[in-house]
Amino acid sequence: MESQSATHVNRFGSPVSRAPAARAPVRARGDSASRRGTAATAVPRHREIGDAVQRLVLVGTLKEGSAGRARDLVRGGPPFDPGERGFDRHGVYLTTEHVTFIFESDAADAALRDLLAERLDSEAFREWSSLLEGPPQPALEGYYWKRTG
Repeated sequence: MESQSATHVNRFGSPVSRAPAARAPVRARGDSASRRGTAATAVPRHREIGDAVQRLVLVGTLKEGSAGRARDLVRGGPPFDPGERGFDRHGVYLTTEHVTFIFESDAADAALRDLLAERLDSEAFREWSSLLEGPPQPALEGYYWKRTG
């Protein structure tokens, strides 16, 4: 049976880690978002990457004309302290049509689930929800490269 990730060599001779097959997403604990009128966010199940660091990526489609307000929200930083929430790294990337949220830690899935369960009703999360076409969707990792040695 194959391990969590297999190491391969790309055409340049560098080691490449291929992500395992995708699993079905898990809904945030206590998911009653549909009853509250707030979009629920799917969180991929536990998956190890590299040195047991989990990277979760959520991609949302921005409503037309909302990129400017999204940019303002990103400039203001996250509406929570990433370190206190158990994340090692957190980033947000914007295009004119999409927003991508990246969360990394040794237990990113649990930290994100806890954050969503506690904060979905917060003002900041409602504001993001108003800018998006629907709930952000998990992006499944298809390729990841890390220098070894």
